[in-house]
Amino acid sequence: MHDVLIGEVWLASGQSNMQFTVSKAHASYAGMLDEAKEIAAANYPEVRMFIAKPSTTYTPQADVPGVWQVCSPAVVGDWSAVGYLFARNLNIELKVPVGILLSAFGASTAEAWIPREALASDPQLKTDARQARRAL
Repeated sequence: MHDVLIGEVWLASGQSNMQFTVSKAHASYAGMLDEAKEIAAANYPEVRMFIAKPSTTYTPQADVPGVWQVCSPAVVGDWSAVGYLFARNLNIELKVPVGILLSAFGASTAEAWIPREALASDPQLKTDARQARRAL
């Protein structure tokens, strides 16, 4: 192992709002304001993002395929804009390394992010999840 940091690690998951990328080159609906300026300034070697390969499964997985990237202008355009801004600001404020684990899937339902056992044993979660899906 090499280039290992110790600091904050956060999970960024959910739907397309979390997949919204820094650059519109990845998706025409995405892209930050002042995109070129943001990308050019994205030199934060203590900020890392693990981008999980999208997959669907009914059971939790012990191993998730994906790739860790160090924040740089060369890669940040494909990162989650929300995840990037959160990690960058946290790194600047706390002066510690920040890792983001990105696992997002556009148009996924709220139930998809809740363990099946919880849905089976808690009717309130089912109701809340259905209401959240209708609100979208």
